[in-house]
Amino acid sequence: GRIVRFGDHVEPDVKIYFRERGWHIWNKEAGHSEHIWHLWWQTRSFSPDIHDDAKAYQRINKLTHGRAITCKDLLAKNLERMRVRFGPNYDFAPKTWVIPAQAKQVSEAVRGLNHENGDPPGFICKPARMSRGRGIFLFSSQSELKQKMDLENEKIMKNREEKQRRQSIRNGRSPPTHTQAKVKSQYGLWVVQRYLSRPYLLGGKKFDMRTYALVPSTWPFLALVYKRGLVRLGTENYTNASSDNIYAHLTNYSINKDNPEAKSPKTVQKSTENGRTSENFTNISALAEDGGGLKWTIEELLRYLGNNGVDTVRVWKQTKDLMLKTLIALIPDCKLSPCSFELFGFDIMMDQDVNLHLIEVNMEPSLAMPSPLDKKLKTSILNDIIQLLKVDVLASHPPPGPPPVHPHGAAVRLLRRIRKKKDPKSISALVKGYGGCFNVHPGFYGDFEQVYPMDAASMIGTLELVAKVPDPGKAFYNVHIQPFLNKINKKI
Repeated sequence: GRIVRFGDHVEPDVKIYFRERGWHIWNKEAGHSEHIWHLWWQTRSFSPDIHDDAKAYQRINKLTHGRAITCKDLLAKNLERMRVRFGPNYDFAPKTWVIPAQAKQVSEAVRGLNHENGDPPGFICKPARMSRGRGIFLFSSQSELKQKMDLENEKIMKNREEKQRRQSIRNGRSPPTHTQAKVKSQYGLWVVQRYLSRPYLLGGKKFDMRTYALVPSTWPFLALVYKRGLVRLGTENYTNASSDNIYAHLTNYSINKDNPEAKSPKTVQKSTENGRTSENFTNISALAEDGGGLKWTIEELLRYLGNNGVDTVRVWKQTKDLMLKTLIALIPDCKLSPCSFELFGFDIMMDQDVNLHLIEVNMEPSLAMPSPLDKKLKTSILNDIIQLLKVDVLASHPPPGPPPVHPHGAAVRLLRRIRKKKDPKSISALVKGYGGCFNVHPGFYGDFEQVYPMDAASMIGTLELVAKVPDPGKAFYNVHIQPFLNKINKKI
């Protein structure tokens, strides 16, 4: 039978999904061998030996270095690296600094903030390696930054101390002292971003878009964007007059679901916002079964924007463009791992000028299903991933031996087929076969849309690199990116 192996902290709904579909859960105590599994799903990165030892019939749900874009500090570093080299192609994220390394630059930026232009708060600060809105605060002065960071550091210290204490008790060791926990907590990283103080509003509420991307192969590069997604709303009217109201400034569902105001969906017939009059905003989605109007679907958002004069085709193209350029930034760091894939969750905000801004990328986007809206979307995502990656097929008919160490041979064979074709339509038809050569079900993407390769020329260019160059990162980075970015920009 099909066996799925879970790491720590995998959401219960994901386990239920696989169990309901007849998968067996890997269990060492039940006698399952260390190496007998078909899919390994966990929330953290895998050690290199897991990637190296994977068999051809096995799939691992993390790339070798997906953290290059999912850790907030590494995302800032890598986007800045791309911005330096490729200029305005990468001007889609707020200016970001990493503390403590760039504390001096943060101080200079804070001093340069014009408090007289009516635009506070100027900055938002986040723990670089935490999720679900924990530890986030807004500030507009150096003293406010220090005061709030000290307070959040103390909370983090206490949480870590309690976690270490429980773990020590479980392992039969003495709990660490307060001093030991405090020393460990002081090495945390923080990121500071310029705050987007003029967000596009829905019925007076701030929102962000949660979109999904799948990378089934890094070499040759294959990138897919899910055609559906979520819109997450704040639960109190946005105002920049107060920086302490988290329900107005943060859109994280994990935070807003605890706001008593979120329990009663509201309808606003008319509202003047974003510099125009918005028609019939209804803060209700999926018959209010989504947790009190806290979430919309991307389709509902685009429909609402279209009704209010926004070019929604352009918005979705910009969304895919932003996501793809971000995914490209991780390629230089990813090592070959034919059995790995990764699902990324992108958090994107829109300002009043309908420009999109990347806020962060999530390593383990929530697949919890607390509502019918979530269940419909996330079940569909999991269904498409399982079919697209041929997980069921590989589990039922496992190929012998290890996977190929390098996709060179498959690339050469596909290039030969392409060069035999003279009809451009026939060449384009082979684009669908591109994924089929590299662990992806040929021709089936479900609701995933292929954003790279974007056409036959992109595919051929990448295959030629794969056939010639052994180092995927450097080859793609040094040879292929600039022409590709030029092509993207022409399509937007």
